[in-house]
Amino acid sequence: MSQTTIKRIHLAYGIVLSLLVITLGVLLIASCLDIYHSGPRPFSTESVSEHFAAIALPFYLCLIWVLGGFVLSIALPLEKSKLKAYVSPEITLSRLSGKLDMERCPEELAQGIRDLRKWRLILTLVNTVFFLVGATLALIYALNKNNFPAADGQFNAEILRGTLKISRYLVLPFLSSIAVSLANHEFRKREIALTKEAIALCAANPTLCRTSGKVACDATKRLCPIKKITSVFAKREKEILLVTRCAVLLIGLAFVIVGIVNGGMADVVQKAIKICTECIGLG
Repeated sequence: MSQTTIKRIHLAYGIVLSLLVITLGVLLIASCLDIYHSGPRPFSTESVSEHFAAIALPFYLCLIWVLGGFVLSIALPLEKSKLKAYVSPEITLSRLSGKLDMERCPEELAQGIRDLRKWRLILTLVNTVFFLVGATLALIYALNKNNFPAADGQFNAEILRGTLKISRYLVLPFLSSIAVSLANHEFRKREIALTKEAIALCAANPTLCRTSGKVACDATKRLCPIKKITSVFAKREKEILLVTRCAVLLIGLAFVIVGIVNGGMADVVQKAIKICTECIGLG
């Protein structure tokens, strides 16, 4: 049997298995909801056994199909293909940027590369601002004791309400980070294409230079501060990461100490006790 046919068999098996798992998951969720609305003692042994017995056939069918996949992998094995190492666009762009001479790069390509770098920097700064604002608002809300009065002992309701309130502050930074990540990925792909084109032109024309004289080339360097900033970060990457980690650690310790001093730790312990004894049922 050819490998193409074997791959098609494995693909068909995977599709059927996915449908079975999805169906079983839907039935399981429906059974749990039915159990919850079944009576005053919904999660008793009898009620759970009765409802789960109704989905026993799909469960066993899914289990048999999973075991069949093990047999299929032995009877019709797939040829192992050599996996290509994944190289991220950031690494590719960094490697190509080291080969690119901006002084000899044509003006049109150089301007396009600078614009893409500028937009990536702007988007990153905007995303950072969103995160700082959202984190600051969430922290102000979390540290304000008036937001957690614990009226009538409704600790669980307060924790849920506080979590939802804090989540509102972090939704916009979370969505912006996804959008910025996708946009930066696209910008890097375009910059990689422009950088490859510029390197190829410079290699084909060794005498090509879009500026004349050392003064003009020095002026070109001054017009591209992003390259200087990138080079500084590349040279001192380890030091910057170490300082950043130490700063985050110190900030975390400072907030822990503040929480202990203002009684926040005791409040958290009391709420944890209430959750364990009232919600989960321990103690």
